[in-house]
Amino acid sequence: MQFWEDVDDGLDDIENFWRKQNQDIDRIRTFAARAQGKLSLPTPSAAGHEPSEEHVDGLTTKPFWNAAEDLQLFPWAQDLEASAHIIQAEYETKLNTSMVFATDSIWQNQVMGQGWSAVRLQRLGVWNTETGWAQGKLTTIDTSFVHSTGNPTEQDRHVLIIDFWHPELTEAERSALEFVYDLRNKFENGQVPIRKPRSLQEQVGGLAGLWKSLTGGGVE
Repeated sequence: MQFWEDVDDGLDDIENFWRKQNQDIDRIRTFAARAQGKLSLPTPSAAGHEPSEEHVDGLTTKPFWNAAEDLQLFPWAQDLEASAHIIQAEYETKLNTSMVFATDSIWQNQVMGQGWSAVRLQRLGVWNTETGWAQGKLTTIDTSFVHSTGNPTEQDRHVLIIDFWHPELTEAERSALEFVYDLRNKFENGQVPIRKPRSLQEQVGGLAGLWKSLTGGGVE
């Protein structure tokens, strides 16, 4: 397929760049092969773990992370919690004075601008029976584990959900994944000119060559 041919081309360039800085993207190569169905799904690491075809091997997997107390892996977490009251006040002002939060797409395009497709507002409740939301506090979770949400109250509960890279990904791996997902978004939005995949071009060329060899050069 054209998409994966373009992915391979881009990853070649990224790999060459980061190799000079002694970093590799081997795990992202495996990720791409698995996403294409060339590799089987990985074995779950624990009960309830359901890794998808977009799994990256070798990363720590656990349902919950204590992000606010792990400054090495989550250096931004404490500052985010400290700003929770500001975020809440801004949100409530917008919520009460405009329709900007009517849908995720409106939120992303009009408020956050381009490049924020992973940030959204949803109405959620407790994560499960073991851990619940706490106002102004982070609940950091791995969604590759089986989970459910709910709101067992009669009031709306608004939760800011932020998707971010696994903290154990290297800079090279993040740049490679950013390229893959950015390219996928461009394909989905019709921003990449469609061409015949090179694999099909080669097949056509091969068949034409076979035909010429069987017919003495073909019919002029």
